[in-house]
Amino acid sequence: PNFKSVDFKLDEVVKYEDSVSFVFLSRIMPEKGCRYIISAVKEIAKHADTNRFRVDFYGQIDPSFATEFQEACDTIPNINYCGTLNLFDVENYKQLSRYHYMLFPTYWMGEGFPGVVIDAYKSGVPIIASDWNFNTEFIHNDYTGYIINTHSVDELKTVMLRCIRGVANYETMVRNCLVESKKYDTNTVINSDLLQNLLP
Repeated sequence: PNFKSVDFKLDEVVKYEDSVSFVFLSRIMPEKGCRYIISAVKEIAKHADTNRFRVDFYGQIDPSFATEFQEACDTIPNINYCGTLNLFDVENYKQLSRYHYMLFPTYWMGEGFPGVVIDAYKSGVPIIASDWNFNTEFIHNDYTGYIINTHSVDELKTVMLRCIRGVANYETMVRNCLVESKKYDTNTVINSDLLQNLLP
């Protein structure tokens, strides 16, 4: 059900310039790893110039997490809440494609095949994700992103620092993501051969 039409074409790879931009795109709650991201950002600020990176959050905020999340946005310069991103509007993929990496350190029990994986791949955005449920079936370590141990703030911090310092093989992974996105294109899956086989 999360297969999508891959109708967005990335114009160019986002270059590393003065800073690296991370994006979180999901429901904003602890089980999706938001608290871990906040903790990692606090740790990274001790080791890297705070002007070198930012984390933008998109999504609905869980009411039980709202106060804690708002406090983080108010007190940590590198964290921003950017509202929601409606990807039913193809134009909004341009916004997503401006980020270097997606953060997805989830441990939500209901996680199956997250649609944000395809959204990231369509936009050429490698994913830093937890080794949770089926994530490793869709996100390939050192190829379309990085897999970290679930619940490990230290690993999340370490990988983010590698990205900030430019150690990661970013441009190759962007191209890999774009290739990988084609596997999940409805035009590939629902093709004439399939439709012929379904006909009586």
